[in-house]
Amino acid sequence: FEGFGRTLSAAVGMLFAKPPVINWNGSEAAQPHWDNIDNTGTKGEVFIKRFGEAALRDGLAALLVDHPTVPPGTVITAANEAELNLRPTWAMYPRANILNWFSEIINNVQTLTQVTLYEPTTTRVGAFGVKTVKRFRELRLIPVIGNSYVAVWRLWELVDETAGDKQENFRSVGFGTFVNRNGQPASRIPIAIAYTGRTDAPLTAKIPLLGVAWANLAHWQLSTDLRFNTAVAGFAQPVVIGELAEDPLMPPGTKPKLRIGPLVSVQLRAQQGADFKWTGPDTKGLEALGKLVLTKLTEIAQQGLSFLQTDTRAAETAEAKKLDASAENATIATAAQAIEDAVNLAWEHHAWFI
Repeated sequence: FEGFGRTLSAAVGMLFAKPPVINWNGSEAAQPHWDNIDNTGTKGEVFIKRFGEAALRDGLAALLVDHPTVPPGTVITAANEAELNLRPTWAMYPRANILNWFSEIINNVQTLTQVTLYEPTTTRVGAFGVKTVKRFRELRLIPVIGNSYVAVWRLWELVDETAGDKQENFRSVGFGTFVNRNGQPASRIPIAIAYTGRTDAPLTAKIPLLGVAWANLAHWQLSTDLRFNTAVAGFAQPVVIGELAEDPLMPPGTKPKLRIGPLVSVQLRAQQGADFKWTGPDTKGLEALGKLVLTKLTEIAQQGLSFLQTDTRAAETAEAKKLDASAENATIATAAQAIEDAVNLAWEHHAWFI
């Protein structure tokens, strides 16, 4: 039935019914970047739509604003900026690719000081082959002189998958410091997290549509049972009451076997009550099973609608208003705000580089 996928698609469609737009003072510099936000030709609104879908699906997702490295001694001009492609690029990481992290209190603010991101890439093998190489991007915020910090990165590559995850099995294939076009180092890791589900700690969140997923799974199980039992109920089953008689064409003492088919008779030992007949299975349970399937469909719809819209009553008690407020915290409105906040933060990092 794809209840989870359909609800997720509906949520994304509602969020992006009106395409996001940029509104900032440097829009003339930002628009070309927005039209190719990841430097692979993806338009910003398409990229953010995919980011929003990943965040809604998993409860959270991350945006990394990567900063290009300016060649040493290069004075940036309008000409060489375009030639060297010196512009920030965005990369999206789903929840499964955020492997580990650490946060600390810096200047009374909970701050992400380390995070490792999984980045598989494809490389050539021979003249025509390709293979996937496992790479891991490590981001750190390291203290420097005084009460200041600098954001750095290092890219690790797994050398041999069969040798385990020991440190000596990784090699460094790149490292650097996040700096802007003027050479100023970043004082925070240029990452933005969208929490679409309830979060109690950094990079942890509930999956907002998990109830829909569980109801969808139960619906699939019940539907499968109903289809199988309906198929079985469509065919009568042979029933033997008593014992089969010995086949006179077989050696004495041979255990008789039941054979069913055209021009075949079933011989039974002469005894009271012996019988052979075709009996259809009892189909009374199918009706109840069908009702359960419909119940799960209703549950999927209710779970999905409770996320896509809030049901506020006209006349409410104070307690009911509290319940409505709690429900609002788990709706698409809250998720939308989280996605927007993450994108705005990513633009802050982007603008800082420019």
